[in-house]
Amino acid sequence: QVVSDLHRVFDTAVLAGEGIFEHANEGLARQGALSLAQADLAQKVQTTVRGNTTIHNNQDIRTMVETSVNALVQGYGIDYAGYDPNSIKYRVRISITGERLVKEIETRLR
Repeated sequence: QVVSDLHRVFDTAVLAGEGIFEHANEGLARQGALSLAQADLAQKVQTTVRGNTTIHNNQDIRTMVETSVNALVQGYGIDYAGYDPNSIKYRVRISITGERLVKEIETRLR
């Protein structure tokens, strides 16, 4: 039941996070923007899970996701990373597929 509920919620989803950080040093700008994008993605995963109740072994999956959401989103891909034209605004966009999230959640349920 849990697996089918997770697939119902996430199978067709692609969740994305974006971070923008202003700094002339590219390394610092990239790291700052990436951290912000990860936080944005984690928040979107939590919001999606909160909107759906899924129970496994009498435990609400939402609790597990909220406590380990940062680990769950580590399988993201970088869609874009770079400075905006003629600026010191470094922008990073990351995303993760629902299929990847379900696999990560299933791993933690075992």
